[in-house]
Amino acid sequence: MRLTAFLCFGKRPHGIKYRGKYRQIKPITNFDLLTMRHDFDRTEKNMFYLRHPYLTVEQSFGHSKSPAEKYSKFIKKILHNRNQDFEKHTTLAEVLAPLKVSEAWD
Repeated sequence: MRLTAFLCFGKRPHGIKYRGKYRQIKPITNFDLLTMRHDFDRTEKNMFYLRHPYLTVEQSFGHSKSPAEKYSKFIKKILHNRNQDFEKHTTLAEVLAPLKVSEAWD
């Protein structure tokens, strides 16, 4: 009976322990404060790098050009070498040349 009274009539939050109207509030520890301070420091460092970029305006000029313009000669050279065997123009006489036999038996 005493165990039932203890389990049933004790005031405990319903559902999720740390949410809602009757929640239990976690005490703030030194570890929580240290974690929050590290988060703020990390955010401040990131904002510093975003405000002061590594490259100057002169150094960053033209870095965002498309790679097709930059490597167009290289790509054309590779495609030319790859398709060189297939682009040869042949005539019908050149194709039938191996079939031509001497008519010495006539």
